[in-house]
Amino acid sequence: MAKQGLFVYKGRANHAEASFVSGECAMITTSSGFYGNVKKNAKFDFTLAPLPYYPKCPAHRRTP
Repeated sequence: MAKQGLFVYKGRANHAEASFVSGECAMITTSSGFYGNVKKNAKFDFTLAPLPYYPKCPAHRRTP
C-alpha cells in the first residue's frame, strides 16, 4: 500500500493529524483529545469510532 501511495506513514508523533484536518488523509487513529481540533478546523463531515476490544482475547487477559 505504501508503494502505491495508499498508505503514508507520518511518524509516531501527531504529525498525521494535520493531514487529516486538511483532508489529505481519510482515516486516522489517534487520541480522542484530537476531537476538538477536528471539530474546529475540518471543513468536512466526520465521525468517531472506538477501536475494537475483545476481552476474551489472550492478549487482553491479565495475569495475577
